[in-house]
Amino acid sequence: MTFWNSLKRYSQIWYIGFSAQGGISLGLAPIFLPIIVAKYKGPSEAGIVVAMFYFAQMLSPFFGWLSDKKNWHRGVYISSYILVGLGVGIFPLFPNMLTWLLMVFLLGLGVGASNTVSEMFIVEFQPKPEWDSRVSWLQMFFGVGQAGGLFLAFLLSKDAATALYLAGLLMIPSLIIGLFQLPHTSKRKKFKRTPENPGPTGARSIASLLKHLPHFKNIVQRFPQKLHSLLTLYLTAWILVMLGNWLIYNLYPLLMANVFHLNATKSSLYFAIGSVIAVPACPISGWLAEKKGEVTVIIIGIIMSLVAALGMMILAIFPIPADKFLVPITFMFLPVAWSPLIIVGTAIVTKLSDLSQGEALGIFTAATAMSSLIAALAAGFIADSIGYLYVLILSAIVTILSLIFMSVLGKRFHAQEKEKTDS
Repeated sequence: MTFWNSLKRYSQIWYIGFSAQGGISLGLAPIFLPIIVAKYKGPSEAGIVVAMFYFAQMLSPFFGWLSDKKNWHRGVYISSYILVGLGVGIFPLFPNMLTWLLMVFLLGLGVGASNTVSEMFIVEFQPKPEWDSRVSWLQMFFGVGQAGGLFLAFLLSKDAATALYLAGLLMIPSLIIGLFQLPHTSKRKKFKRTPENPGPTGARSIASLLKHLPHFKNIVQRFPQKLHSLLTLYLTAWILVMLGNWLIYNLYPLLMANVFHLNATKSSLYFAIGSVIAVPACPISGWLAEKKGEVTVIIIGIIMSLVAALGMMILAIFPIPADKFLVPITFMFLPVAWSPLIIVGTAIVTKLSDLSQGEALGIFTAATAMSSLIAALAAGFIADSIGYLYVLILSAIVTILSLIFMSVLGKRFHAQEKEKTDS
């Protein structure tokens, strides 16, 4: 099937409206929220605000439960635009921690609600054979929205408050577009998510992964008995690489300004270019996993993350005139690395243990979400205490450790697969 035929068959107009939320949650917010908080407070407070954003997203399973029990899919979906619009639009108005935390909490709730119910519009309203294709297109629109949000951040970088006001107002036309071709609940085919039947697994954002958290109680009960050693190795490597990535992401514009003297205009442009490259890297990662194996592709993603973290650390310690070219090139490895990591990272989890798909993904999800939250707090504390350079140093160290653990996993996994083939 050609690209255009696939686009026409598996996507709908409401995906465009949904993509605007990607532009805010992965585009404008990561650039401007830390800048505004740091202007009035400092890096520690910026880290706390970012952590609250992730914490609010961890409550997203509630919206799945609400939609399922009350049949309120459309209401939850519409409210997500209102929550995102209010959170991002009011954020610059009142420069105090209490208001910032409240607004970013609303923003996180909105992002979590939209990511959760958007997938429900697929698994409960579309034929099962089309789930993965439709989710892939939905996440690709979300990724394009991220790139668009980052380019908008580049254009409006001189005035963070105006950018966030505009982002809040943008939710009005986005909601209108987001209602076109949106399924009606009267056509719903109720889908019960179980550990054995968790639904599609493709994801680009933290919130879109959190649909598996309702199984966490069952996971905790069975975890000590059923966790396989290969999965232990994998989760250790995964947590480390996520910490390495998010240490840089969470205070990205502040880090770039303080270490490399690059303003928000330039840093948002580099992030945008990397995000554009990351979109086609998603299907390429899936294709490469089929040819070379999932572990190999994840190792490639970790190496790319290491090129970014280690390269930026070296350039920070040993500055040279070519930094203005090398720093952006080095950083752009990081957003591109996200594609092989997240696309293949979710796919391999169930191959590494005898846990069901839902249970394994639940553990994986919790590890991902908690890594990003811990990284936000750690980045702010380290930057405030000893400087942004040490954020890069810690990022490089944990990413190197991740590569070591994943390499060990790769050898053991391939040996296990060889034994199965020989027997």
